[in-house]
Amino acid sequence: MKLTEEYIDDVYNKLHKELVDSKLSENNNVRDILNDEHFVQRLSRLIETKELLIYLIFEDGWEYLEKADVPDPEEFFIKLSQDNRLMNSWNNPDIKWDDIYYDVDSVFVDCFDKKLY
Repeated sequence: MKLTEEYIDDVYNKLHKELVDSKLSENNNVRDILNDEHFVQRLSRLIETKELLIYLIFEDGWEYLEKADVPDPEEFFIKLSQDNRLMNSWNNPDIKWDDIYYDVDSVFVDCFDKKLY
């Protein structure tokens, strides 16, 4: 499956809803939930992953990712959001794009046992 902007939004919305619903089923006190740093970090990572994918494909025009056949976009999205090195690189004001490309490709290999390029 190709990663379109609409599909990235759909995956993000689904994962966001699942995460929030899961947390609300544990505790429906919004103040407690928002004070849960781990939960807030997971939400932030989902947003950052969405922004990263949209940037790489639609603004940067990274052809390898744009043309990639992604067997399970949800798994790929989750793994990207859980990759600390990638998220730290993405949030660094001195972004090193080679590191970003390498990390995204590494996550792709981990997920699907094949390289983007």
